[in-house]
Parts: sequence; structure tokens; C-alpha cells
Amino acid sequence: MGADAKPAIPALIRTLSEDELIEVRVEAAHSLGRLGENDAMVVLALTEALKDCSPEVCLAAATELTDADAARPEVAAALHKYAGHTNSWVRRCATDLLQRVSAPDLDPGDR
Repeated sequence: MGADAKPAIPALIRTLSEDELIEVRVEAAHSLGRLGENDAMVVLALTEALKDCSPEVCLAAATELTDADAARPEVAAALHKYAGHTNSWVRRCATDLLQRVSAPDLDPGDR
């Protein structure tokens, strides 16, 4: 998306925190991760999204934050909450992401 899309960050942050539809919040999290992975506002918004009542939104935010060292403790805490979830997809995603957070120095091909 490049630098031309950076002006969309504030609107995406509002969407992530305010939209009623889970699917829209999930897409906002992924878009923010692609647009502003090193942007402090984006990292803060995604860290806040780890508290979302929807596991899907939390997992999307965690996915986008797995490489953000500053958010690592919050990501791990949120993922631990879902590692024992009754839904097998949520449980598997949380477990996979926990491995990525726990072993950040591995090459993605080695995970």
C-alpha cells in the first residue's frame, strides 16, 4: 500500500476500536499491521485490540504484533488466554502465534 495509504491510519484505528462487525475490526487490524508496523500509534492501537472481546480480533492484532518487541509481553498474555479456548481454530492460532512470540529469532521458514 505504501506511503500513499498512511493517511488512512487514523480511520483504521477508529474502525478497529469502534466498528460493530468483528470481520471489519479483523481487517482493520491486518491493514494497520501492513501500513504501520513501526508506527507507535499503530502498535498502541493493536496492543489495545488484544483486549477485544472477540478472539478473532485479538488474534488478528496479535498476528500483526508478533514482531513488535515492545508489545511482546502483552501479546503473550493475550495469547495464553486463548491457548485453552474451546474452539479448536482459536486454540491452534493462539498456540502457533505463541510459538512465534516465544522464538522471535527463528527464520519464518524454521517455525
